[in-house]
Amino acid sequence: MGRIYKILNKLIKIFTILLGISILIAIVMLLVTPKSSDESIIKPSTSTNIDDYSFILNKWKNYPELIQIFPKNIPQKATDVKMSYQSAFMQGGGHFQLKVNLPENEFEKEINKYIGKEIVSVSGDKINIHSKYFDGYPFTVFYSGDSTYNFPEDFHILLLDINPSKPDTIDFGETTGIYWNHGESCGFAFSMKSNTVVYWAESW
Repeated sequence: MGRIYKILNKLIKIFTILLGISILIAIVMLLVTPKSSDESIIKPSTSTNIDDYSFILNKWKNYPELIQIFPKNIPQKATDVKMSYQSAFMQGGGHFQLKVNLPENEFEKEINKYIGKEIVSVSGDKINIHSKYFDGYPFTVFYSGDSTYNFPEDFHILLLDINPSKPDTIDFGETTGIYWNHGESCGFAFSMKSNTVVYWAESW
């Protein structure tokens, strides 16, 4: 009986451990599974569904200075429309980006709204997913482009507005001498080659 008891005791312990592991895995899966098309509980997913554009634009209404350049509706004559949105979570940043191709006349009107109003600009080949800084300022990457997130070299990215979380803090040795660990920015990118415009906003 003593031997049987020991065996049963070991089996119960093993079962308890396996049950605990199973419960832990189930909890983790629950936490990382998206609640809706554009966000999840623990790790935000990225929404690329353009049907959600108006809904997401409304979600950013608390950042009017960041979304003021975004069109209220996707232009009717726009083609190759792509969107990327990810909500900020804890230490992770959020972004909102819309890419459209426009007819020549609409494209020229749109870029003329912002050319000359930028804080600083950069060509697409100067920044990438590994290095978003240029001239001491953090830019964005091509979330609404292909899987590399890199802007083609024919793109020009304009930084229109940016606000650091600690404007008086000198850190990191960037040329601006500003602490960019957290902040907000928005801008406009365009390609004369393809008549493409990209509206972007980030909060990190």
